[in-house]
Amino acid sequence: MEDRYEIRGQIGQGGLGSVYRAFDKKMNREVALKRITPNDDAQQLSSATEQLSKEAGALASLQHPHIVTIYDVGSDDEGPYVVMELISGKTLDELVEIAPLTWPDFRELAMQTQEALIAAQELDLVHRDIKPGNLMLKWLPSGKFQVKIVDFGLAQLMPEPTLQDVDENDAVLGSIFFMAPEQFERGFIDGRTDLYAMGSVYYYALTGLHPFDGQTGQEVMAAHLNHSVTPLQQLRPDLPNWVCDWVMWLLNRKPDDRPATARDSLKLFLMNDAQQGPPTSSLRPPSDRTDPASGKTVPSPQPLLPPEGSQPSVHTTPVTLSASDLPTQRMTPGPTTRLAPTPVRRPPSRPLPPRPKPGMSNVQKTVIGVLALVVICVAVLFISKANTRHQQAEILDQLLEKGSEPGTRELPVTESEIGILLRATLETSDNTRLQKIYRDLLIATPKNAADLDKRIAIFAGEPDLPDKVRETLIGEILRQRGKPSAVQPLLDYVSKTNDGAFANMALETARALATQRQWEDFLQLLLYTTSDEIRETSEAAITELILAAPLRDTFGEKLVAAYQGAVDANVRLALIRLMGHAGGSQPGHKIREILKSGTDPEKAAAAISVGVWPDDSMFLPLVDTLKSTTNTGLRTSLFDSAFRLLLDPTHSRKPEQDEQFWKLLAANAETSLEQDQLVRSITTNRNEAWVADVLKTIISNGKSEAVITRAQKALDAMSGN
Repeated sequence: MEDRYEIRGQIGQGGLGSVYRAFDKKMNREVALKRITPNDDAQQLSSATEQLSKEAGALASLQHPHIVTIYDVGSDDEGPYVVMELISGKTLDELVEIAPLTWPDFRELAMQTQEALIAAQELDLVHRDIKPGNLMLKWLPSGKFQVKIVDFGLAQLMPEPTLQDVDENDAVLGSIFFMAPEQFERGFIDGRTDLYAMGSVYYYALTGLHPFDGQTGQEVMAAHLNHSVTPLQQLRPDLPNWVCDWVMWLLNRKPDDRPATARDSLKLFLMNDAQQGPPTSSLRPPSDRTDPASGKTVPSPQPLLPPEGSQPSVHTTPVTLSASDLPTQRMTPGPTTRLAPTPVRRPPSRPLPPRPKPGMSNVQKTVIGVLALVVICVAVLFISKANTRHQQAEILDQLLEKGSEPGTRELPVTESEIGILLRATLETSDNTRLQKIYRDLLIATPKNAADLDKRIAIFAGEPDLPDKVRETLIGEILRQRGKPSAVQPLLDYVSKTNDGAFANMALETARALATQRQWEDFLQLLLYTTSDEIRETSEAAITELILAAPLRDTFGEKLVAAYQGAVDANVRLALIRLMGHAGGSQPGHKIREILKSGTDPEKAAAAISVGVWPDDSMFLPLVDTLKSTTNTGLRTSLFDSAFRLLLDPTHSRKPEQDEQFWKLLAANAETSLEQDQLVRSITTNRNEAWVADVLKTIISNGKSEAVITRAQKALDAMSGN
């Protein structure tokens, strides 16, 4: 790097490293050079550098006027670095600190940043760290500002970026205010994650306040996860409702409720802007105010102005005309009188009206022409639709004929043909013909890469579908086809429908088709459903998928993360129970914590969790809680789970550990029922020497004559009396 780039000073420092102003000797230009924070592990650093160099090639191809261009990537003795375009301007947070944005400035910001996200999403690139500090605004010579998104993709290129969410004093730092909930939950991240972050930036730009706020990192995280946000319309009543609704659309808690892509987002923005235009409300922007939550003074919105000393903006400076600005005419002497060319400095304030012409006016001609064109278009459309319906009817007849041929077990179809079959279920009243359609759907196979099962499942979730058609598609066709690709559309339908019967049918079908890789789809449903029945079925499905997995502890980390972000008490109890099937270190730590300081319902759920734990590591913490509890119902749950662990045939323990556990449980058996359970179990097919000690303990602590008598008989039998 020494031969090409000359460092001329530090510009700033962030989570991934430091940024320097540098001079590129080869290209004779100033650049920004970002040094990535090095890792002490030399092998990992080498791997990170190799990955950075490889993947930055994709970023370098992202040439867009609103995304900072990456010029070069390399590594030297000080570690990896990235060379990029140097921007002279201000970050958005610096500008919002002065005042929130007015509507015209926000409109430019929104359009430019959405265009940038469209370009990135076309290349499947996700920023992951969009925040006001990563949006730079520079002013063009005309006075218009240009937005540039910086650090695009650097976070995802580094295998272990420096964490910057919360410092050692638990103080909130930059990115956490704008992170999507799925980033806290370690869920699936895609372009919708960037849209959520950008929506948070828009909210901040319009109000000067963070949409999700708090005094600590945990409080901010909880605000995101609980979706605790003040509607934008309450803070900016001067803006049209559609603007506020558009921003809040980006801020939806679940990714599926946000725009699918930035292209969809910008399309709706432009459509509303064209149809409804700028704010016309008589309400004025809010004046300076104090935010009651943070105590921060938020100034009233102000327009963004070019830096001091710049030429006035041609976009905002009013145009005034004087007599000297208007074009003039002068006569040139000579045999022929003509107009001499005169430079026109500005157009006249209004155009001259056209001279009237005899006959039909241009407006009348235009109206007649438009009407004629409309008539022609309607006729063409009618004919086209009639032809299309005829063609589709012929295709349907051919498909039904092929499917009815003797011995036919597969029917290759295209995606358009499967659509014809599905629509025919709505248009056919003949039951015999309808059964043929269902048979075709059952044996259909794709001619191309089309996912037929996903298509059928999406159609089965259409809101206006007849009940009988929906029941057949979900309960019979999809279930018999047995393809996992139908699972996600079915769960989407479950999460949206208000019909409990069909929701349960779809959920049971999804449960029957699901693979282990799809367990998180059921987890998302469990987290957000308001139905107890759906939550219980989702929990059962997750349990089955965990138990079928060769490595159960791989599920534990995400279950713990989901538990920490869950608010609903019933959801938290379900997640506690599920941790027992997964096992592992992180769930183990969380269950110990709950047994020690959780509520009684949480401790009862933890007891159930320990009862199905894959090993004996949780037995002693369970018995410790059993010793200290005074709640009779909780005590029963704790004892039953400990007893169940001892009897689990899949647990193999050393003889001395087996003795320790049985003696410990016997010493803490306080009711006649608990003691009777131990006597009956320990005297069945067990003849270890320590069994006598356990029986003696029960005899001395016996709570009923019947238990004491049974234990004494067992002891006598062991001694030969």
